[in-house]
Amino acid sequence: MDLGLQDKVVLISGSYRGTGAATAKVFCDEGAAVAIHGHDEGQADSTVESIRRRGGNAIAVHGSLQASESVESIFAQVEEAIGTVDVPLITMDPQGTQAGPIQQTSGSNLGIPTFSPG
Repeated sequence: MDLGLQDKVVLISGSYRGTGAATAKVFCDEGAAVAIHGHDEGQADSTVESIRRRGGNAIAVHGSLQASESVESIFAQVEEAIGTVDVPLITMDPQGTQAGPIQQTSGSNLGIPTFSPG
């Protein structure tokens, strides 16, 4: 499958487990460099190691998406490590068991697409 992600940089929030981690692995298989983001730093690091063992290019980034300063810091971490973010994605499935449509984060001015249960 060709998702057009070769040499793209993807930031996926909520990608430390479940649907987000699976998405990150597919994107890496498609040639993207992926930044893994989530609240559980240990699990995010573990997901990065799992992707690297598969030959993927991944990093873990940490910080809250609730404050614009923190969001800017997350994007700066990604840019410094693997390049400018081409595809920002927020996965919103806390159980990691469902997938759904991409939609805008309600109440957010970040303009980052979300992937949430449908």
